[in-house]
Amino acid sequence: MPEFPGHTHSWLWREICGLRETGLEVKLASTRVPGPRDYARHAFVAEVKGQIFYLWPPAVADVLTALLVLPFRYPLRMLHSGRYAYRIQRDGGANMLRTLALLLPAWRFGRWCRAQGIRHVHVATPANSLLIAQLAGILFDLTTDVTINAKLEWWGGAMHEKLSRCARIFVVADWMLRQIQREFAPAIAARTRVARHGVDPHLWNPGERGTEWEIEKAGEKGGDPDTKHGGSMGDQGGVDKIKRGGNEIERCGDENQGEKGESPLRVVTVGRLHPSKGHQDLLHATAMLVARGCSLRVEIAGGGPYSAELEALIASLGLTGIAKLLGPLSEEAVRDLLRTGDLFVVASHAEALGVVYMEAMALGLPVVGTTTDGALEVVEQGGSGLLVAPGDVAALAAAIEELADDPERRRAFGARGRERAEALFDSRIGAGIVSREIAAILSTET
Repeated sequence: MPEFPGHTHSWLWREICGLRETGLEVKLASTRVPGPRDYARHAFVAEVKGQIFYLWPPAVADVLTALLVLPFRYPLRMLHSGRYAYRIQRDGGANMLRTLALLLPAWRFGRWCRAQGIRHVHVATPANSLLIAQLAGILFDLTTDVTINAKLEWWGGAMHEKLSRCARIFVVADWMLRQIQREFAPAIAARTRVARHGVDPHLWNPGERGTEWEIEKAGEKGGDPDTKHGGSMGDQGGVDKIKRGGNEIERCGDENQGEKGESPLRVVTVGRLHPSKGHQDLLHATAMLVARGCSLRVEIAGGGPYSAELEALIASLGLTGIAKLLGPLSEEAVRDLLRTGDLFVVASHAEALGVVYMEAMALGLPVVGTTTDGALEVVEQGGSGLLVAPGDVAALAAAIEELADDPERRRAFGARGRERAEALFDSRIGAGIVSREIAAILSTET
């Protein structure tokens, strides 16, 4: 796994738990410790600490041992490694020297696998992590599989060469399988399986919305956090603060109520702060709705490089106090934040699958999203949510307004979304597929 546990790695931990539930013994290895900005804040971090073998940085003794042992003890395997690096370069990947530079972490990883009795490696992404695993496989007779969870063009090239060496290829969406069937050799397509990431519906459940949060007004206690439009939340105006487990998040207040005094519609979204996630579109749509007299609050959970630009956009659109960036939150905080929302909105321009949709649907939230590849497989148009074209701000605003004015439809969408999440997107389903395929690979080796 690359730099695990990272803040976006909740899906990885769910898969690990699902694989272990099937009876597989799962050992964890990662390229390096993530930096402070990207290090996960989730509760599972406490459990996973001490379980992970990190490939980098190496000890001096490892470097010296590799330099002395590899060329002399494994000359033929080193030759095969060179041929592999050449084929990676020829197939449009990194040049030979960059690939061969991964021999040191591959050597460390292979030795660790041998010491642990590991014969097969399940790789989380098809970039450098897969190159390392496959080099280790050449040196130490390991088989590999890989999961592809984003567009095939995003992984550094040489996909034909990398996938040709995988005993299995797992993709997280049907559209990815169709692409592989169109563009890759029949032998690669035949080894490809759809194994979606998902959610744990036992943890991600509607519950009693708001009961896990202590919500208070700046300076005084507020009303029942479960109250929606027309409720007491926001009667005093100001800024809400949410406390959970000792952590406090400052939220937008409810001071600009509707003409009849109802509380604003709580719109929530979760995603990395990057232009591809379309948060800027959501803010422009919000400005359009406010200009029409709509009463709403927009809260964006997530971190990333686009934070300053979005803060400036909020100010320039006159949305201060209406839209707010909450920053990166733990998985637990996100789950409980969504329970206080009325509508989940994703304006993403590209979404390979859309686990965030699954999370919102599992909590019984109606969703508004975009017609990206993954969302079309997750959200039932007109059943659990509404989808509009990416970048179409007017259509996004219209969809939000349509559901804002129809609480009964919101409830129906939320109930249908919960049903789909339980039936189709339980993380154990995908983990079970991976587990069975790995068992099949191992059975052919014995």
